[in-house]
This record gives sequence, C-alpha cells and structure tokens, in this order.
Amino acid sequence: ANRVTTYGTTPAFQRQAETRPLLRLSLGLGGQPATVATAQDETFVYFEQGATAGVDGQYDAYKLANPSGYYLSTASADAQPTDLSIDGRAPLAAGTTTTIPVRLSVPAGAYSLTATSLLNFASLNGGTGVYLRDALTGTLINLATTPSYSFSVAAGAASTGRFTLIFGTATPLATTSAALRQAVASLYPNPTEASEVTLTITGLPADVRSLDATLTDALGRPVGHYTLPASQGAARTSLPTQALASGLYLLQLAPHDAQGTSLGTLPIQRLSVR
Repeated sequence: ANRVTTYGTTPAFQRQAETRPLLRLSLGLGGQPATVATAQDETFVYFEQGATAGVDGQYDAYKLANPSGYYLSTASADAQPTDLSIDGRAPLAAGTTTTIPVRLSVPAGAYSLTATSLLNFASLNGGTGVYLRDALTGTLINLATTPSYSFSVAAGAASTGRFTLIFGTATPLATTSAALRQAVASLYPNPTEASEVTLTITGLPADVRSLDATLTDALGRPVGHYTLPASQGAARTSLPTQALASGLYLLQLAPHDAQGTSLGTLPIQRLSVR
C-alpha cells in the first residue's frame, strides 16, 4: 500500500493516546471491509489549531503515486487542489460543516472504503458526525454507525467527483419531510451534451410556492443558482449547461412556502455533462 515512509517533515501521529479528531480512511478489495493490515491504500484527515484548508507543510503530506494501481487521497481547497495523504484542517466550530473531496483511482472492480480509525468526534461540540457521500448512487453513510461502505467502479470511471467526506453536527445533511418524500425531480437529458437541460419536479405539497435550485461542481463550488415558481404541486424550468465543463454536478433543491419559509430539502440530483 502507498503509505508515508519518511517522517522528517510530515505531521506526527503520536504513539500516545490521540486527542485530535482524526479519520483514517482505508481502501479494501472485493467489497469487504478493510483493515489496517489489508488496506490497499489509505488517507488521513485530522483537525488541529494552525492547520488550514490549503496545503500546509507543517500539517499535511503530499500524496505519492502508488505503483500498485490503487490510489486514495483527499484534495486541498486551494485554487488548484493538491492531493494529500495526510490532510490537516482547522478545528471544527460548533454548528459548521466541512466538506472534503476524495480522489479515488482504481481498476474496475468491487471495493470498500472503511473508517479504520475514527477518533474524538463523538465528544466534539456535543457530537460531530462524519459522513461519506457517494454522488454516483446518492448514498450518504454515517461512518460512526456504518464504518465500511462497499461499491463498484466501472472501467474508465473518473477519479474525482464521486466521493466526499463531510464533517459536521451529527444530524442529517438533508431534511426531507414526509410530505416532500412524495416529490419527484428529474433532469433531461441526463447525461447531456446539450446547451440546457429541463428540470421537472412533481408531487410537491400544495403549500410549496417556489424552489431554490443550487448547482455545484464535484468540489462543492456553486456554479449556478436559480429560483423556480411552483404551482399545484409542480415546477419546471430550463437550466443552462453550455458554460459547464465536462464532469459530474449536483443539484440541491429547497422548497419554500408563500412566506418564503424553508420547508426542507429534496434529495440531491446528479447531472452528468459530457
């Protein structure tokens, strides 16, 4: 596995009891949960005073190429993101959420991502959740309760855009009420090479009068924001895509009533631009 083998300038993980919030994410083969011994590759995220979301030589370690062909890293939040094997971040403030892209490059096959270490989050700010999001399947995994996630990778799959780590308060990241669960959203065509796609939403509660639609790229950066009027439980609009680079995008939908009060969020929609 591709692990750090020199420690002169890399962040220290002390042999005594770890006090920092820390996640060790390990890549396993065959869809079976990984262990430290069986991991084909791994990446670390921790939170410490002085670290930032960018590359910090004192707190981060660059990712090295892995001759085995299995590659797992996080990405810094710089304008030109850098792959990291050890990713130090600023301490998590209460009520905030930190999102970190995961980069994965592997041959086609079945794999798992496992939290082989998950330390000091339960006591942080009264309980801080650690989640793994799979944008391809729409799955959100709470790593504290489900430490391993099995998935498949197709031949030629992109190394970025699919997986994200989310650190925040231990509450659901999307609040979908029972009434909103009846709503159905669709994007057409999807995947698309067209200059625009049509967003259609049906099955909305009668009190929904508008929706905020926010389109983000794979790194969570907003690339478009739209407001849709809703009437009789439905909404429809066209979203321009001609300025978007090829890749995976996520569409977040938040309905509001006539007074502008948020009614929750709908499940995130995925848009593939070719």
